[in-house]
Amino acid sequence: MGSGGGGAGGGTGGATTSGGGGTGGDGGDGGQGGGQTTASVEVTPEAGGTVSLGGTTVVVPPGAVDVATTISLMEVDPASVAALPAGYASVGPRVALLPHGQIFMQPVQVTLGHTSTAPTRVAVLRLDDEADVTWEPVVGATADATTVTYATTTFSVVTPAEAGPQVIYTVPGTANVGHLALQGNTLYWAVRHDLTHEVEVGSVNTDGSAPNVVVPLTSGFESPGALATSPTNLYFLSTVTTEQLFSVPLGGGTPTDLGAAGSQGNPDLYLGVTRLIFDGTALLYSNYASNGSMLRTFQPDGTPIATLPGIIGATSICEDGSDILYGAYEGVQRVAKTLDPTTVTTEVPSDELESFAVVVGIAQDPSNIYVLTNKSNQSSLWRRPRAGGPAEPVVPAESIAGRARGLLLVDDQLFFTVAIPAQNPELMRVDRVATNATPTTLDVANPLNLCSDGTTIFYGRGTDVVGVGKDWTP
Repeated sequence: MGSGGGGAGGGTGGATTSGGGGTGGDGGDGGQGGGQTTASVEVTPEAGGTVSLGGTTVVVPPGAVDVATTISLMEVDPASVAALPAGYASVGPRVALLPHGQIFMQPVQVTLGHTSTAPTRVAVLRLDDEADVTWEPVVGATADATTVTYATTTFSVVTPAEAGPQVIYTVPGTANVGHLALQGNTLYWAVRHDLTHEVEVGSVNTDGSAPNVVVPLTSGFESPGALATSPTNLYFLSTVTTEQLFSVPLGGGTPTDLGAAGSQGNPDLYLGVTRLIFDGTALLYSNYASNGSMLRTFQPDGTPIATLPGIIGATSICEDGSDILYGAYEGVQRVAKTLDPTTVTTEVPSDELESFAVVVGIAQDPSNIYVLTNKSNQSSLWRRPRAGGPAEPVVPAESIAGRARGLLLVDDQLFFTVAIPAQNPELMRVDRVATNATPTTLDVANPLNLCSDGTTIFYGRGTDVVGVGKDWTP
C-alpha cells in the first residue's frame, strides 16, 4: 500500500515513498507531497507494476521480470552528475531508475514530465549510472505538451531536455563570432573586426561557464584567419603585412609572433576554409596566394619544418593519418606530412567534381573522402570511395544556393555552413551515405568553420557562440 500525504494506491507490490507523497503499484498514482525524492514498488512476473515520483512514471508490464523485484525512482541532484551537453537545456529533473542495469524481458514504459514550451524539441538523455560522464540521447522518445515517453529494457539515470540551438555565450560588442576551436571542454572563439583591423580571442566552457579573454582587443591585425589548439597553446593566423602565425597560452596572455607563415594575407571572409591544424606534433598550414598557394608545417614553437609550394587554387586541408589532403586545381590531392613533393598524388580528380569548382571543405572516414565545392555562388557535396570509382553527389551539383564553407563529419552526418546571397547564412546537415539529397537547415549560422565534441556542433550565430545536438531536427 502506498504511504504519504498523497493518499494510497493498491498495487501488486505496494509502493513506498520517502519525503511524503505515495504511489501505488498497478492501482495508480498516489500523488506527490512536499519534499518527495524517492519512490519504490515491488513488481511481479504475473502483474508487473507501476511506480511514480512527481512527473515521472514507470509502467512495468506482466512478464517483464521472472521474479518479484523492487524498483525505485530517485531524484538526483544535478550537481552530482555530469552537466548536460551543450545544445540541450534542462526542462525537468534528473531521475535515477533503480536498480541500475536491471534488465527487463519486456519493454518498460517510462514517462517524464517536462516544462518545455516547445515539445517537438524535447528529448530524453540518459547516463548508465551516476558515475557516467556522457549523456546520450534515447532513441524513440515522443513528447506531448507536458510529458515525454519512451520504452526501455534497462534502467539508468534519465532527464528530459530541450534539444535545439542553445546560446552558450554572447560575445560583448557587435562583431560577429568568427573561427572556433575546441580543446577538451573549452571553446575558443575569435571575433571578426574586419573594418577596424582588430583581433579579439576568448574562451568559454561548453556549458557556458568560465568565460575568459585570451587575446584582448588588439589593433594592428586583420581578423584571425584560423584557430588551432594544442594542450598548452592557442595558435591563430593574422595579417600584418604578410600572413603571420601567432601563439598564446590557452589561459591568455600576450601573443607571440612566430613569424611569417605565408607570402600573402588571406581575406578570411572570402575563403573561410580550414587552413590550420595541430596534429599532436606539428602545425599543418595552408596559404592561398595569387602567385601560388603553398602548404607548410611548423614546430609548436614556430620553427618551420617543410614547405610545399606551387599549388594552384584555394587550399582547404584535412589530416588523414600520416598524410594531408588538400584542395587544388587538380581536385583533392594527397601528400605526406613531410611535404615531400614526390609523395603528391591525386585523391579525387577535378573531372569527377565540377569544372572550375573550388574545394572549400574536405572530410574523411575509413571508407570515403568527402569534398565540399563552390562554383559561382553555388555549392555541391561529393563522396568518393577510397577504394576507387567516380565521386558521387551527396548533394547534387550546384544545388546549394550559396557559398559553402567548412566541412565537419560527426558520426554519420556531414555539417557545413552556407553564405546565401541576400539571406541569412545557414548551418546545414546531410547524411554521409545520402545520394542527391537535400540538406536539412538547422539554424542561422556565421559562414565559417565548425567544431564538435562528438555530441554537439558548435558554431557562431551573430555575436553568439551556439551549440546544437548533432541529431536534432527542427
